[in-house]
Amino acid sequence: MEDKAVLSVSNITKNFGIVKALNQVSIDFRSGEIHGLIGENGSGKSTMASVITGVYKAEEGTMTLNGKPYQPESVLDAARQGICMIVQEMGTIDGISVAANVFAGKENLFAHMGIVRKKEMIRAAQNILDEIGASDIRAENPIDGESFENRKIVEIARAMYEEVKVMIVDETTTALSQKGREILYRLMNRLRDEGKTIIFISHDLDELTQLCDSVTILRDGNFVRDLKKEEITPDTMRKLMVGR
Repeated sequence: MEDKAVLSVSNITKNFGIVKALNQVSIDFRSGEIHGLIGENGSGKSTMASVITGVYKAEEGTMTLNGKPYQPESVLDAARQGICMIVQEMGTIDGISVAANVFAGKENLFAHMGIVRKKEMIRAAQNILDEIGASDIRAENPIDGESFENRKIVEIARAMYEEVKVMIVDETTTALSQKGREILYRLMNRLRDEGKTIIFISHDLDELTQLCDSVTILRDGNFVRDLKKEEITPDTMRKLMVGR
């Protein structure tokens, strides 16, 4: 694992009315690691993910990406800069095919004189689905006919084709069966091996112990502690999360 911060958040504060969701939180996310971000409900972990991806703007603090100032204007702006997120909620687009969802926003890759070559796009999408172990999902099918889990797997397939620097996985595994989890784990491990950064938000302490190279604990919007790989155990994380 390289000792290099790809994404740094410094003294981030985010308020919702009188509620301080994040209070002067600073974290370094390094290349070639799966970095767990954990805490009880209301700890601020999903708010932090939303600040990083441009959903919310922080009242205070700064962020840097590869050493340069980073201030995303929107989720699309964050994605253009290489920061993507797979969320727990539905993230696919109704009314189009599986393949069109895999390449949403990238249709020009298959365009010739303004016309999208759908067969070529379907073949490329199916290759990705086959590669991640989801060959039972057919790229030519309408997305509307797929189960919730299969739709999440299509989102994972989309992420495979992104030029990702930082991938945020926010509570996604709660919506997946073991098959879906294994597909997601393979993606996360592959990105880590390629030197990318994964921010992994999960309530499953065994899952975090198994996958993470480091973990940051938040409590009531405050930074509590960073754990290194050898310090990550369910018991340690549980005690730090609840404060006793």
